[in-house]
Amino acid sequence: GQIRGAGIESEILGADSFDATGVIEAGDIADGVYYTTHGFPSDGSRMQAFLDAYEEARGEPLETISFGTLAADAVLIVANAYAEAGSFEAQALIDAIASAEDLDLVTETVTFAGTNGTPVKPVFIHQIQDGAPTLAGTLTPDQG
Repeated sequence: GQIRGAGIESEILGADSFDATGVIEAGDIADGVYYTTHGFPSDGSRMQAFLDAYEEARGEPLETISFGTLAADAVLIVANAYAEAGSFEAQALIDAIASAEDLDLVTETVTFAGTNGTPVKPVFIHQIQDGAPTLAGTLTPDQG
């Protein structure tokens, strides 16, 4: 590839778009590449259950795991806000989201309360090995 051809030997790290751009399917050249996402579909996880249910319902796997599961998270956040607020009024939904705690989503459990709108949740670090994503580790940012 162009990067190795230019003599660059450092690790390659990308973002969640790597599962939407053909990087994983690029073959041997992608082996060893790292990228980060909001979750990992480990056996028995809510994320894997969601992906299995999607494939069963649609007859094909979810094409872009990262963005598809985040979309499901967004739906769950709004549905929870409505259930808590009992209203579709914008401010009521905003307040319900802002006070949500330990909300089980597809990718992870999140808390918005006390976060100024950005929940603290782990970053999942994937590494492509033998043409498939593996979980290399997780990192949870400090709340401070």
